[in-house]
Amino acid sequence: MEISELKKQVIPYWRDIYNLQYGNIFKHLFVRIKYRIFGNRFGTSEIPDNILEAIARTMLPDIREFFLSKERQAEFAAWKAEKEKKDKK
Repeated sequence: MEISELKKQVIPYWRDIYNLQYGNIFKHLFVRIKYRIFGNRFGTSEIPDNILEAIARTMLPDIREFFLSKERQAEFAAWKAEKEKKDKK
């Protein structure tokens, strides 16, 4: 699959993901209704695997950099310890 074709497929999903996370209530509802009632152009209500893989490939370097930094490792260790405390209760 060529990059231009992949961009055509990925951009609408990125918009929907952005609207779900940061959009106002109307955009949020529109996206939910769109996927629940109409599904997507592939006939399902889920994002196709090739789109998810493309998104993951673009995000992986940033995720690695985030978790390999000393500051983030300390932050993650603190979060993990706090979560274990809550789970024990």
